[in-house]
Amino acid sequence: SVSDDDTGDYGVNWDTAFSSINYCITGVAGNVGGNLNSGLTILEALETTVAHIATGNPAQGTAGDRDPVFVMALGDYA
Repeated sequence: SVSDDDTGDYGVNWDTAFSSINYCITGVAGNVGGNLNSGLTILEALETTVAHIATGNPAQGTAGDRDPVFVMALGDYA
């Protein structure tokens, strides 16, 4: 599931826990109004059941909600 924690701040919760915090996470965020400066940053993936990501405009250093947002994680399940 995905929680919208704040503007440009999301929590991604895994239904099945990873066996450790040693997993790979990546993603991409859509642009808004043709703005090609949209970005996605992995804030932390220090838990086996949740990762936190941020979206926004990296050129300006501002947070912003994006649509769509895609996240993928690869690793060993517990």
